[in-house]
Amino acid sequence: MYEKCTKGRGGTVMFEKLKISDEVDYIPFEVDGVELKKKEILFTSEELRNGIETLSEDWELEESQVIENKYLSIDMIGKNGIEAVYEDLDAEFPIALKKKLKDGRQKFAPIKVKAGTDKILPIHAGCVPVEQVVAVGRMSSGKTCLRLQMTDLPYFDLIASGTDTAIYDDFPAIDLLKREQDEERRAFIYEQVLPEGTKVNSIYPANYYMISAPKRNILLKYDDISGEECINMDWNSSILNASYIIFMIDSGELIGKEVAKYHEILDQLLPKVKIKKAGQDYKIFVAITRADLLLEQNEKLAGICQKSLSWDGKRYTKLVHKNGFNLKEFNKKQVAIKEYLSQDCPDFYNTIRRYIGEDKLVYGLLASIGSEPIRISESDEIEWKYEYNPQFIEEPIMYLLNDSGLYPTATEKKEESKKETKKETKRDYEEDEESDETDVEGLFEFNSLKKILKKKFKKTVG
Repeated sequence: MYEKCTKGRGGTVMFEKLKISDEVDYIPFEVDGVELKKKEILFTSEELRNGIETLSEDWELEESQVIENKYLSIDMIGKNGIEAVYEDLDAEFPIALKKKLKDGRQKFAPIKVKAGTDKILPIHAGCVPVEQVVAVGRMSSGKTCLRLQMTDLPYFDLIASGTDTAIYDDFPAIDLLKREQDEERRAFIYEQVLPEGTKVNSIYPANYYMISAPKRNILLKYDDISGEECINMDWNSSILNASYIIFMIDSGELIGKEVAKYHEILDQLLPKVKIKKAGQDYKIFVAITRADLLLEQNEKLAGICQKSLSWDGKRYTKLVHKNGFNLKEFNKKQVAIKEYLSQDCPDFYNTIRRYIGEDKLVYGLLASIGSEPIRISESDEIEWKYEYNPQFIEEPIMYLLNDSGLYPTATEKKEESKKETKKETKRDYEEDEESDETDVEGLFEFNSLKKILKKKFKKTVG
């Protein structure tokens, strides 16, 4: 059994119970636009993949029942001592398989791969629903920078702090492409090495993040699409499958310092989204990148759009969204951005809102670096120097999670606190009143007794 999330009127989150099979519950998982059958998700280990172990010898299994002597399928559960390892989440599809050997040792197969390939899948593939977000934009618009930041542990802490929501990388650490990405991230954030843009037809995998909230869990799939693919997208592009699209537009194009080429993507994106996603629930987050450049030149906008975080070289500290997503401040910023766009970039603003509709558009800023990189070398290997001081990098993901009901709204917490304070005050007041009533009653009884005794005393004396 699993819960399919849909949105009703007013953004209300609704759940539909769906049964996949009588044997193993499975939430459909897509790879490269194709929905995998549950039997197409195989289980293995690093030792099996590398040929250090075999299923027939080390796992004590019959060779005829295994796949290439290194993969296990869910059909093996309950046979030859194979057991499923479950996690108490939204579904009961295994996160791993295991076998207890005759000598008492246990063997585990915790790595999921796509059948027919050696392509590694997220740990929770098939276990929880997937929410897809995709970043689109021209080359050098900031897509790769945000992707790398989202793989960093301090970023997870930034999102999680002050809330009950957890976010963590759901891809096994052994994946070679993941290791390459980790190296690129360290160079970008900690060594001032600008990342290369995502290449056309790149085999760079989507990033998967486990989002664990008090009421439910999801896999957040984040895709970084190359600028060339964004410009030349077809009707089968993975961009059009996403429920959240982060459209990044360089502020340099908006303020006139650079040639405006955003129409190269708008002309491709907007008609396809409007037609293919008609009747669907989706959002486009319009993120103006290199926002530090824009705020330097627009005092009015800078006065409203306060810094959202600080960076000390090791960790981020929230300045705005301390106890959840501060929707009030975010909406204030949205109003300012829309006013700026309507006045200074009316063509861009009118085009996107007429095509898509205001109800599906969200506006924000993004400063992945926070300063303008300076070229310090004229050699073939271009070297840059910059001060890493990012701003607003948490807001696209926080908004997405908040909109999906997986992240608290800071204003709601404050209101709840106010209500609780009022309740406590009222309760204390009522208790005081009761106490006063008791005291008055007691005083009344005491005075009555006094009068009776006084009368008796007079009688006795008289």
